[in-house]
Amino acid sequence: MRSVGYWKSYHASKANEKRPVFKLCKRVVRKFGPPWQAAKRGRPPEHQPDEHAEIVIYRKHFCMSLRVAEGDTPLILNKRVDHSDIWWSLQRISPCYMDQAIKLFDLIFEFSPPDLFIADATGVSTDRYVKKSGPKLRPNDKPPSKWRKRREKRHSKDRVLVTLKLHILIGYNTKLGLLVVSSALVTKGNAHDSPRLKCLLKGVNGDGRPLLLDAAHDSEDNYKLGKKHWFGPVIKLRKGGPGG
Repeated sequence: MRSVGYWKSYHASKANEKRPVFKLCKRVVRKFGPPWQAAKRGRPPEHQPDEHAEIVIYRKHFCMSLRVAEGDTPLILNKRVDHSDIWWSLQRISPCYMDQAIKLFDLIFEFSPPDLFIADATGVSTDRYVKKSGPKLRPNDKPPSKWRKRREKRHSKDRVLVTLKLHILIGYNTKLGLLVVSSALVTKGNAHDSPRLKCLLKGVNGDGRPLLLDAAHDSEDNYKLGKKHWFGPVIKLRKGGPGG
């Protein structure tokens, strides 16, 4: 159930309106420059390198297919760009340029800076299975008998489901109801939350804004780490006292 005023804030953020997002893509390309230089000889290209980069960043933002991106080009460019041309530009643009273009989200901070930050982690199940490793034997242990091997094989699963954990740092603008992902990290499913906070805060400046953390991050090191990055850490207390 959505809270009162949720959809009003959702539409006010314009996070999913196509033309404002494409204007933001044009600003990113203008800041970084074209991904390649157009050839001066021969027939002039149908689409400029800047336009190719803008469409690729626009498609990446909405995670859409090539066909859907082709259908949106008349709306945002006033001309149609074939999906094969979009695929060709994806192959030509360097990964380094695309990594810089991800800073598109940093520009959103300029328009609507977050009032607070939230860091949390959650487990993610996959559809992959791996072989279950048996217990390791010590030097003085006897190897298991055939009867014990058969019993363990009969009463235990040979394969276990692979699980991952997503650690994420989000900036939240309370007026617009806008959530912006500042950093993220994927680890194994049994990884602890507290040691990964250092990776999430790398290169992030809090400017004195609150950083909300749950009890899994309750430690003196994380409190000092938040202060080091100019945050105001607000950590829920762990039962039995803080760790670390």
